[in-house]
Amino acid sequence: YFFGGLFMKKALMLIIAVAVLITSSLSVVSFAVARPTFTLDKTELYEGEVISGTVSVPSMSIKSIAISLVFDTNVFELTTYEPAEGLGSPFMSDFTIVNAVAAYTSATTVSGEVAKFTLTVKEGAAIGSTEINCSVVAKLDRTVVMDNVAAGAQSVEILCDHSFSDWASDGDLTHSRRCNCGEIETKDHA
Repeated sequence: YFFGGLFMKKALMLIIAVAVLITSSLSVVSFAVARPTFTLDKTELYEGEVISGTVSVPSMSIKSIAISLVFDTNVFELTTYEPAEGLGSPFMSDFTIVNAVAAYTSATTVSGEVAKFTLTVKEGAAIGSTEINCSVVAKLDRTVVMDNVAAGAQSVEILCDHSFSDWASDGDLTHSRRCNCGEIETKDHA
């Protein structure tokens, strides 16, 4: 009896472990399907230039949605942020800050582009690579449809519109000039 009971306990533990693995993998699969995306119209910018983007979601029934833009505020300034056609006609919405929200009086299907935004590269922004990202939380009553799912960071390169110093001799063979970003141009003497 002792060995039979031990065998039954082990068998039961194995069945429970397999059930947990199956249900957790199913929830990961269903969670991965509902993923927001966002697109940018360019990936290289100079100081003062504007980049446009859109946030899209797969078709889903919701009563509220929050869309958060994430970017380096030392590099970019949020210029515009507005709802897009796929958001439909919410009862109320606020797109005045980087954490936009919209709410509906009843379950509403949203799909495709839900937000549009533009960012302007600030004067004196650091030259180099930076990232822009967004995340979405969507709810249907108390059920979370999309729980703070990130759309995936996109890299943007801030370029220098070179402002070189005057040419200076490096000796008998070359002369150079420097930009504020650190780039050096060197040429042979003519």
